[in-house]
Amino acid sequence: MRDCTQFYIDGQWVDPVEENTVAVENPATEETIGHISFGTGADVEDSAIEPHVSRLRKRLEPFGIRIKAARGLGYMLEVDSA
Repeated sequence: MRDCTQFYIDGQWVDPVEENTVAVENPATEETIGHISFGTGADVEDSAIEPHVSRLRKRLEPFGIRIKAARGLGYMLEVDSA
């Protein structure tokens, strides 16, 4: 059985914010052959903002500023102390 319950967002596999899985059945035998996740509004919001955050990360990196994601909570800035 194969389960595909993660989403590929911005180059990494992440768990959905809310669990919303569905069984995948073989149409010939009606046997469950795996599970997949359907995204919810929370997943869409995260993936919609991520390209903007990614560009911002690249621009801030030379200044020693990093943006860290706290899944389900938001983002944090980390500044190198020099």
